Amino acid sequence: MPTIQSNRNVISSFFWQKYTNGSLVEMLLNDFFWMKWFLFRLNISLNDYYHHRIRKTYETFKPTIWIIPISWSFLILTIIMFLWPLNTPSTELKFYEQILRLQSSDLITFQFFIICIMVELVCFFHLEEIIKYRSRFLDFLIIDLAKYEPKINIETRQFMINFYFMEKFITIFIALNLIVIAMCGMPYFYWCIIDYYRNDQIIINEFLYLLIHSLLWSIETLYVAGFFLISGGSFLFCLIYFKKRIQFLYNILLPLQNDKSSYFSQQLYWNYFHNEYTILYDEIYRLNKSLKNLLLVIDILSKTAIIITCVFYSQQIQIKFMNTLIILASISTFAAANILYSFISIIPTYNDKCSRSILQWLARIQYTIRLMQKQQNKFHTY
Repeated sequence: MPTIQSNRNVISSFFWQKYTNGSLVEMLLNDFFWMKWFLFRLNISLNDYYHHRIRKTYETFKPTIWIIPISWSFLILTIIMFLWPLNTPSTELKFYEQILRLQSSDLITFQFFIICIMVELVCFFHLEEIIKYRSRFLDFLIIDLAKYEPKINIETRQFMINFYFMEKFITIFIALNLIVIAMCGMPYFYWCIIDYYRNDQIIINEFLYLLIHSLLWSIETLYVAGFFLISGGSFLFCLIYFKKRIQFLYNILLPLQNDKSSYFSQQLYWNYFHNEYTILYDEIYRLNKSLKNLLLVIDILSKTAIIITCVFYSQQIQIKFMNTLIILASISTFAAANILYSFISIIPTYNDKCSRSILQWLARIQYTIRLMQKQQNKFHTY
């Protein structure tokens, strides 16, 4: 009889074999399936986008039609809860705190409300880009990455495969844990609400409000978590891809710096390093236009999460499961954002070194041309 460990090895080997022989484009294509629901909200194919054949049909806008009503219903109910605190449904926060055994839930609710608003804006931005056929990310996936992938060396490819495997494992692990928590927590939460109603602690409109809002909250939480896991993972994959490319170019540049006068070094520099660096810089510049808003959301999320979590922790009377989960989630978000920043900060460092090198080579060429002109003028004078 196979053991649990053997089953894990079979699953791991199947997953590994699936992507070890695949290309980087195939890896991002696998993410593209989920990004259509969590980021783009459009059921399209890359072929339709590339040939400008996106149809304005229900099948195309199915993710938008299903997701937007749920998200905005949650936002509207949350706005009602904050703007009319004297109304009966506003007691929802009190019941949340009683059921979940935590304090100052308004801090977490307000933070999650802001996050949902920003997620909606980012999704709308990417949806508009795709509708107008201006998505830099899809252009990078279809054109830039597919064109450069045959040039990637074996070491870089293997590193990207290893990273993709690890990133997918972490994403699936977090997603499964969130789903299990939601499936176990929601029945208990509903049972508590029904018990409050049976004991006449809440009236019918509070009962319905709690049922609807808690259901929408759980769905929105899973959606926002999927949004950051899928889009953040793809963004980090692109960052590491660019980091490896610019490191490879810089390693080519180093030996050429010591031998600038030889004809072979000059040809290698201008025909290989300079051309490849210009192409890479253009790809990063164009992709940054699409992903900069996502980076802004991650930055705001990480900063507000750690600040609000400190205040939230100071208000807790007892440390229970739910407030511990909220605190750990906020700390993990802050740590993940800082890891992302560490990868981002490497690219400008190499970019500065490469651009300085280009300026030095241009200055050397200009000096050589002027020196030759002086020699020619001196020769003609005699």
